[in-house]
Amino acid sequence: MSELPESQPDGGIASDRSDGEDLADLLDTLDKDSFIPVAALHTVAEILTYLHGKDAALTEAENAS
Repeated sequence: MSELPESQPDGGIASDRSDGEDLADLLDTLDKDSFIPVAALHTVAEILTYLHGKDAALTEAENAS
């Protein structure tokens, strides 16, 4: 599994993208019936798994306090 970037002190995630384009904008450029490589779907699944884990940890920390 690929390593995801660490959180920054301000709570954001480091990104090598300097143009400000986000995933939603990128996906919006795809045609409705365009082919999406399995590797891309795998990467999105890794990102969602990572975010789900971070959300669960945050929820647990909030409930503990």
